[in-house]
Amino acid sequence: MKRFYLIAILFFNVLCNSFAQNVVAPDSVIHKALECFQPNRKLPVFYYDKGKSTKAVTDTFWIWNTTKRDISVYLNPYYHKDWNMPCIVKANSKAPLVYYQVFENFEGYYSPINQMARIEYGNEHLTVTLYTQLVNKNAAKHKMPDGSLQFTLPLDSLKHNYLYTFPNGIMKEAGCKLNADSSKIGGIVTKARFGDGYDVAYHGKEFSFELMNADIKDCKVYYKNELHAKDYPIYITSNKFKYLFPEKASELKIVKDSSSVTYPLVDGANNRTFQLYLIKPNEPYMIINNIKRPVDYKHHQYCVFYNALPSIEKNKTTFRDYQKDYPNLKIYNIHYKTVFDLENLSENSRIQILQELQNDSSVRCVIKLITKTDGKNNFQIFDNSIYCFFPATVQKENLIEKVKRFNFDYVSTEFITEYKHCFKYGSKLWDEKAMQQFDKLYESYPYYDFKINYYLIAEPDINNAER
Repeated sequence: MKRFYLIAILFFNVLCNSFAQNVVAPDSVIHKALECFQPNRKLPVFYYDKGKSTKAVTDTFWIWNTTKRDISVYLNPYYHKDWNMPCIVKANSKAPLVYYQVFENFEGYYSPINQMARIEYGNEHLTVTLYTQLVNKNAAKHKMPDGSLQFTLPLDSLKHNYLYTFPNGIMKEAGCKLNADSSKIGGIVTKARFGDGYDVAYHGKEFSFELMNADIKDCKVYYKNELHAKDYPIYITSNKFKYLFPEKASELKIVKDSSSVTYPLVDGANNRTFQLYLIKPNEPYMIINNIKRPVDYKHHQYCVFYNALPSIEKNKTTFRDYQKDYPNLKIYNIHYKTVFDLENLSENSRIQILQELQNDSSVRCVIKLITKTDGKNNFQIFDNSIYCFFPATVQKENLIEKVKRFNFDYVSTEFITEYKHCFKYGSKLWDEKAMQQFDKLYESYPYYDFKINYYLIAEPDINNAER
């Protein structure tokens, strides 16, 4: 009986094996049937043979069929047409997948080649990728003692592009260098520390500028490297320009005759164009966000700010008293601000009326309107206070001590997202002397961004101002 039972089991196993060999496996069973060793491949750089203007880039991947059945495949041309392979991969065998493309020379110093093939079978697919670079045929090649390659391609008299490889020919880094100080500028492609990809590290910083009050073709332009004392010339042909500076560039300088402007290169690209102005020797200026703007103090218009909620009738009486004592005095409004126009008064009368305004308890401050000289006849209107933002790490006492040296008194501190410290000028009168003090304060501590407390920027038509 036991013998008969063993014979039955053997017969059943043979029958099952025979049945399994004659049943077609569904797609869900063969979805991993095709495999590729190293499907994501990074190749050594390709470069043109001497005297040749075309270069064939080719590589072969082997696709394995791990099943006991032939598999029909479809190479999807949507991804790239320059791939070829047989339409059937035989059972338990491999088939070549070949990439082949001939390249003409191109603009730029190297061209990335990043291609993918998609092999479709049943309801499944297999993808492979190829990544390499082709170097411009005009690049000079230098082989280093360790077998690595260095390619250089001059751009102009100031800078050149470069591409370096590892000893195995895989690209190590590529970018742009300045001839003068070998600074790396632009986006530098470097080998990732982990994995097969590349990271992009930005060596350099990009700024956009516009020179407002001169033709830049008549100027000389330099940048200074913080590691060197010398100035490096650059050549700009348009007043509105964008330039990629090396990472260690610390200052831009534009010069025309005795006029000049400097700008600290402390930030990188931020989608903002900085408007620059040439400043003549001893020419008055005001500083806004590290930019000096030439201004004109030759006029004699003063904006008078009164204390909060003054009596309108009292002001009117005061205005009449002033005009009674000074018949040539003009008083009018600009954007709801009271302006005393002393243009037609004598020098002694100007001094006297300004002193009277400062002694008036209802007057908070008297501001001499500052006319910009950038082609627009507009005035700056503000009060006699300044402010700056600092994190808690800045000692307020030290800051107050520094500001007092320039005749500014501490007023208050408030916290929003960081600390805002407010200061008031020591005199009610803000004129060219006060602006000079502010400029000296700003330039003495360039890492502190002091700001004037603006009320508005007006463009008054004095002849039609409200009297």
